[in-house]
Amino acid sequence: MKFKPNKDLLPVLGIVAFSGCSVNAVANLLFDRARDDTMLFWFAAILTELCTAWLVWSVVETMRKVTRSNVPKQDRRFYSIILAVFVVLAIPSLSVSVVANTLEFGNLLLGLLFPTLSVACAVGAALPRTVKGYERQKQEEARAAQAERKAHQEARQKEKERRKKLASLGNARATFEQLLANPEQTQASIAQTLSITRQAVGNHMQKLEQLGAIRRNNGEGVEVLWEV
Repeated sequence: MKFKPNKDLLPVLGIVAFSGCSVNAVANLLFDRARDDTMLFWFAAILTELCTAWLVWSVVETMRKVTRSNVPKQDRRFYSIILAVFVVLAIPSLSVSVVANTLEFGNLLLGLLFPTLSVACAVGAALPRTVKGYERQKQEEARAAQAERKAHQEARQKEKERRKKLASLGNARATFEQLLANPEQTQASIAQTLSITRQAVGNHMQKLEQLGAIRRNNGEGVEVLWEV
């Protein structure tokens, strides 16, 4: 079976590897500066670099949460405080790594190499998820905007059809509106409400029936077929 490395795991391994490269330099710094040597300095150097790697990872992960656009303002403030704490805690250990590597190699650029690569791996681990989250949010916003435009167009089309239907009624519109409010009204009742003759209401209803706006129910009122 061919081994396929996990792309998400590689940056994490990079953080551990580059932090581990600084263990020897940090241990030598402790041995050089200590009055009494002890082998526990190796253990201390390993813990220092492990804590540095964890702090760098925590800084990047918290920064990713802070920079998400859908984070509520209250959560953003909370994560900003946590981010500040992680940054303050990470600065001393990163500085020790830089100083130790600079003294080890006798060159500031080489002293920055391993700590910088460790930070770069942490950023590289967080960036793909940040980009995916950003792209997913944009897609959701695009779908929501498209749905809103579609609903707006449908509403405009429906309003246009409604106005067209009402315009086609002509003088029968008032009678139609009465039937729309109460389909069981009699012609006499409608005529009295509109102050027109019963014959006029009958003509209106005949026109409405021809247009397909209503359907008579054998003397038991009418059924309104148009939704306006």
